[in-house]
Amino acid sequence: MNILSYLFSTFFTEQKYSTIALVLLSFLINIFQINGMSLISAKLIQFIEKKDSENAWEYLRYFILVTAFALFVLNVYRMLQNKVLTKLRQWLRHQLLKYVLMINREELDEINFTTLSSPINRMASSGFGLFYNVVNSVLPNVTLLIIITGYFFLKNPVFGIFFLLCNLLTIGYIYYNWNYLVGLRDDYEIYFNNSESKIIDILNNLDKIIHRGNSENEMNEFAEITEIGIKRGADYYEAVNYTNFVCNIIIFIIVSLAISYLIHLYFQKQITVTMFIAIFTVLLLYKERFSSTIQSFPDFMDFISRANFILDLFDKMKIDYKHVDDTVYNPVDIPFDIVKFENVSFKYEQSDKMLFENLNITVKLENKIIGITGLSGNGKSTFAKLLLKLYKPQSGNIFIDGVNIKDIDGDYIRRNIAYVNQNSKLFDKTVVENIFYGCGDREHCDKYLQIIMKYPKIRDLFKNIDIQNKSAGLLGENLSGGQRQVVNFIGGLVLPSKILILDEPTNALDNDLKMEIIQLIRDFKVYKKCIFVISHDKDVFAIYDKRIEI
Repeated sequence: MNILSYLFSTFFTEQKYSTIALVLLSFLINIFQINGMSLISAKLIQFIEKKDSENAWEYLRYFILVTAFALFVLNVYRMLQNKVLTKLRQWLRHQLLKYVLMINREELDEINFTTLSSPINRMASSGFGLFYNVVNSVLPNVTLLIIITGYFFLKNPVFGIFFLLCNLLTIGYIYYNWNYLVGLRDDYEIYFNNSESKIIDILNNLDKIIHRGNSENEMNEFAEITEIGIKRGADYYEAVNYTNFVCNIIIFIIVSLAISYLIHLYFQKQITVTMFIAIFTVLLLYKERFSSTIQSFPDFMDFISRANFILDLFDKMKIDYKHVDDTVYNPVDIPFDIVKFENVSFKYEQSDKMLFENLNITVKLENKIIGITGLSGNGKSTFAKLLLKLYKPQSGNIFIDGVNIKDIDGDYIRRNIAYVNQNSKLFDKTVVENIFYGCGDREHCDKYLQIIMKYPKIRDLFKNIDIQNKSAGLLGENLSGGQRQVVNFIGGLVLPSKILILDEPTNALDNDLKMEIIQLIRDFKVYKKCIFVISHDKDVFAIYDKRIEI
């Protein structure tokens, strides 16, 4: 089961009573329209034509009562519809984001997660649009078709069979063209998402484009992409329009032949004028309803294409979604004294070469600063991520105090082993909120922040910034590269974790600030059970109590 099927199944299971009520109310509304209002309208017209005022007024009262009741039922239907659909859009977006987090909490994927933003939002909006059409148009019209067909069978079996076959012809034509139309829409959706990614890429690198005088080339390149999009969109909508046109022609033929047959039945005295008017009214209702349903087909194709696109992205994260939901770890309370890698082998999915093969390492964590060193690409950061349960080894086991990390909640490990990577991106929050991000004990974190801010080079780095109130901006754009790096570094130090892993903490810092950062790491040794430092910087080597060569 793919993630969207799973999510929709979950949603409508949660909303099962509302969904059942919508189906029942849809049948009730259509029954009233067909058996109630159409017959009453026909009788009313007949009595007016006969100048039978007494019966005309009586049937007018019936008409008012039935209409009022139908409006009441319709209002209840709309209230339920709004309740379900208003929740669906926000719920779907929340669930898609939740699963991105939950899936990667178990095993971090290497995809560019920012590419998921637009598909998730478009998927949520498209899902809303699809099910709005289902409950607002398709569900009422399908129930109408079932009731009309049954109604015609009861009144005249030959007419009922003819009506059913003609509608099956319409459905067959749509089915025959469906895959072709979805294929065109898929091509357009791929273009649309690639186009959005290109826009984001241009805006993220706008300064570089301007600095290197490449504006003209970028505009020309995007103009070519735009032309492709225009052609794909035109091809798709032209095909949809043609399909809609043919379907409307078929419906027109159905209604015209049906009315002709009704006239024949009337003059053969096989139906009364009342029945003629009633069925004629129902046919007009059918034509109006099904023409509007056909017009909504592009919304279904939009949803399917957006679903296909996002499913491709989620399929790269090969996860059993139900298993993710059902995963429960037994609580543990371990001191984090010993880490052991036992015959661990690991390679990246896109690589044919093993990064680690039968790796065996035992590390005692006793108030040490442990350096992880080695050539670039040898797996220093990967070693840390395996310990953090961000990656799963192909074979072997990793233990913390004798407990296999397979049996430990990844979040529990990461609350006790803080990891500061080389990425200096920040949240669009205040500087201090970025520093305290993930801190479960604000008083503890604030205490250590006060200690850190007494170091002169760090204090000077932020002397012109009100860290309590200044926003770091999107991705930290309001801060310099060095400030962003140090904010993340400080954030790791102040967290109440037993162990800290610093990945290239001095990279690209000026010498004076770098030496103060090294001293700060040395000083914070007393507050942590162990500090792992991944670094190529030989100035950092002097503070190591132990080195692990990868």
